[in-house]
Amino acid sequence: MTFKERADAFWRWFGLNEKRLSDMFAYPEQYESGDVASFISNGVRLISDDVRFRAGGGFEFIFSPGGEEYLFYLFPYLIARMPRRHQRKWKFFPFTPGSGGRNFDLEICGKAAGMDEIAVKADYDVEKDCFSVDFYHKAWNGSEKNDACGAFRAIADIAVGEGFAEVYIDEVKPAAARSEGMFPLTELERRMRRVITASGREIVSRPDRRYGAYTFTPRKKDALRYDVFTGVTGYMALINEYYEASAESADKLKRCGAEALFLLFPYDSAEKDPANLLELRREIESKLRFEVLGEQDSGEEIGIVLGGAMGGTCVYIDLLLYDAARFEDKLRVLLSAYPYKFYLSEFRQKSRLRLV
Repeated sequence: MTFKERADAFWRWFGLNEKRLSDMFAYPEQYESGDVASFISNGVRLISDDVRFRAGGGFEFIFSPGGEEYLFYLFPYLIARMPRRHQRKWKFFPFTPGSGGRNFDLEICGKAAGMDEIAVKADYDVEKDCFSVDFYHKAWNGSEKNDACGAFRAIADIAVGEGFAEVYIDEVKPAAARSEGMFPLTELERRMRRVITASGREIVSRPDRRYGAYTFTPRKKDALRYDVFTGVTGYMALINEYYEASAESADKLKRCGAEALFLLFPYDSAEKDPANLLELRREIESKLRFEVLGEQDSGEEIGIVLGGAMGGTCVYIDLLLYDAARFEDKLRVLLSAYPYKFYLSEFRQKSRLRLV
């Protein structure tokens, strides 16, 4: 099944069971919480076994990637496919939203604590456009570092929002004691937003809409992408894993029916101006978005452009497809106007090339 088919299967299940789900949300006291979770799990497993969710009052349904980065690139499309007949009543979130600075109690190492009792300090890396965060609460004293960091990240997702945290919180470190400059966790999102805005950058709260540039030193190796010297990507893990001879993210996407691919075309470096090739890549990317893939978040898109790269022998355009079955025929029509041979490859080394 393509991811589009999986998304539609979930919404069919939801539509068939909407009345029962509505009763569960409206009258929670009449149902055992474990029975509700088990019932909803039957539906979300149509998407992936990795899906976590939280359902609550007000007919709210919150998906959570729960540390699985690839799900940040699937949940927005899933929700965009939501049938209109459900949209007035139900509120679906692709990730855990932030608390908006509100304080509430939670459990840390078996002890109740308020969000405002957790002290933090956030240092902004201007070049990387992200923060390292030190945190302290006495309940974490004596905890293993990895355990404390994992617990804090889960709490930070609730405090600032899962998408915002994924984009902007890089390293987290437990502090031995509360130090000067620390402030309550409930203020973290507001302060981070203020710093980002002051730097002149636009705030992005979704990983699938965050793009960053990278540079490489081309390597003499008879393999694709080793000629790359510069690029832009909205999914850096795919790039890094490719050069590590891994396809972990690509495999997880594929198990859900989505495909991470790159389109490439070789060129004669002795005859082509790099500036013209960059302009050509941008032109093709734009046409892919508007003529082939469709508008992002419309629910009708086939996929998204993840970025692109310039190499010494090839030009690359990176793609994530939700409905690969509809893609290649439309792609051929677009590319027939250009005097190059185009190929498609999966995001894995030694993948079989497909001539478009």
